[in-house]
Amino acid sequence: MVDLPVKIDGHHCNFSSTKYIIGSLILGLGFGLLVGEQAAKLQVLGDIYIGLLQMTVLPYIMFALIANIGRLNSVEAKLLTRQGLMVLFTLWLIGMLSVWAISMALPKVENASFFSSLLIESVPKIEFLQLFIPANIFLSLSENAVPAVVLFSMMFGAACIGYKEYRSLLEYCDDVTKILLRVNSFVLILTPLGIFGIAASAAGTLTLEEFGRVQAYVLMLVGAVTLASLLVMPLLISSCTPFSYRQIFRESRNALLTVFVVGSVFVVIPLLIRGVTRLFHEHITTETQHARIPDMILPLAYPFPDMGKVISLVFVVFAAWFYGRPLDFFDYPEMLLIGLFLNFGKLITALPFLLDLYHITEDIFNLFIAVGVICGRTADVAGAMHLMTFTILTTALMTGLFKIKWAVLMRNALISLLLFACVGLGIRAFLEQQGNIEHPQSQILQMQLLNDRVEHTVSSISMPNSETLLPDQYLIDRIRKRGIIRVGIHEDSLPFSFYNAEAQLVGFDIDLMM
Repeated sequence: MVDLPVKIDGHHCNFSSTKYIIGSLILGLGFGLLVGEQAAKLQVLGDIYIGLLQMTVLPYIMFALIANIGRLNSVEAKLLTRQGLMVLFTLWLIGMLSVWAISMALPKVENASFFSSLLIESVPKIEFLQLFIPANIFLSLSENAVPAVVLFSMMFGAACIGYKEYRSLLEYCDDVTKILLRVNSFVLILTPLGIFGIAASAAGTLTLEEFGRVQAYVLMLVGAVTLASLLVMPLLISSCTPFSYRQIFRESRNALLTVFVVGSVFVVIPLLIRGVTRLFHEHITTETQHARIPDMILPLAYPFPDMGKVISLVFVVFAAWFYGRPLDFFDYPEMLLIGLFLNFGKLITALPFLLDLYHITEDIFNLFIAVGVICGRTADVAGAMHLMTFTILTTALMTGLFKIKWAVLMRNALISLLLFACVGLGIRAFLEQQGNIEHPQSQILQMQLLNDRVEHTVSSISMPNSETLLPDQYLIDRIRKRGIIRVGIHEDSLPFSFYNAEAQLVGFDIDLMM
């Protein structure tokens, strides 16, 4: 057991070590299950903890980027851009392949299941200009527009490259980042208390009803994130750097556990930077600007879509399958590329757009919101590991420690593929044993009319009205005279008009006409 030390005024405190995090998590879950919904009041402890963690992160990103980019020369800046993009594209490709691979877990069904809930409110459009362009940097800071703040900091830092007159300014920014990290260390003392409040509130309020409806998506997401975070990315690092899997797991476990409980990648950025710095400490012993590379690289990667967001796109695959219109093989590249672009914003705005693109009713989006407590935190684990992997690989490229061990890389790739296949087949076998998979339309086929007391007849053939319109007579006059209204319908238009298991014509439109 290796503790994560927090140094305060020369003393080391181990409040944030793995054992304290796990202990607080277990205690909070037990307390929440015991107390029930009353435990929701403890969420205020988690809100305070998360807020205190967040208060230093965005200022830290801004000052760290300015200080570290300003110290680069033009050659190093070009090298960072080229190699960073290469690593980023590689991780995105791995995330997309993970979505495709885990989608094989969905069993083939002849018909679709159906879920209906209240219509959700219209989803706001993605304001890309406001998100990326810092027209007002103070507004961007106040609204947590991370991409805009990063762009401003990168341009400010790039403007300082090569100008010795700005050295004092860069040193000032560097001192500010050190103080912000020290403030973050103070906050970490509250980690056990914050995690206890979050775990207790979640355990006391979460129900299993939503999980039952969307269990296929939850299992696929958990399986893909677990494999990508604890297997694929660590093995990729060990295949290209001097670090072993054990070293990577040791330095990442606290951050991954914390981000799962807290539910925010943003707040664990300092923890991730510390872990990467410790990994490189044995290999970068000289006091050069190379030792500062992790402080610069990780904030650069944060505004870009991470693997957690990419893997979360498996919800679109699940939704299409859920309604009996599974995506074709050639739909995956289009969906993943569009989803990747939309994920520069928020996932909550990307998914409704994709559901509409593939003509999937947005009712199912309520299920995504309902299980957000579980799935959002699970995806954040992959997001945190994505940032750590990007930082380690890019830093290794910048410092000359990157060397592909092809035999190890091929072996690890084969292991990853086999485990994805095993997990996918296991999930598929589990889902096929569920009753709702064998007869997925049984729920909707039992639907009855809310008002079946109105006398009516159903004609399967469209025929002209037996009573023709008289000269100067309107349709409404004929309806009032006969006391009969004829309505044209589509006989197979779920859920608006269709025949149920008892061969009765039912549906939302039919109820409306009644």
